[in-house]
Amino acid sequence: MSDMNEMLEPLFGGEPNLSTTQRGLYIVGGLGLAAAAATPRPNPLLNVLALAGGAYLALSGYYGRCPAKAALIDGNGGGRRSIPNHSGGGGRDALSTREMDYVS
Repeated sequence: MSDMNEMLEPLFGGEPNLSTTQRGLYIVGGLGLAAAAATPRPNPLLNVLALAGGAYLALSGYYGRCPAKAALIDGNGGGRRSIPNHSGGGGRDALSTREMDYVS
């Protein structure tokens, strides 16, 4: 089991960013989505995607850390986008004229 923890540490390691309620919802939603993957579908890829998504949600809830939430919301504080403008806008946000704060 420690080998599994070592594999998941880079993804789910770090400071927890989910509340107790969010953790419960992630676990229940993830297990529900994984259970839905057991139903036969015409395209087996949908089963695999549902199983992978459900496992991701359930593990995020178990560990209390969601890497997607950390990247989108916690990464730059206040819900602002943390992805820099890659279109060569000179360090400016694509939707405004103010300078963006970049996170190192």
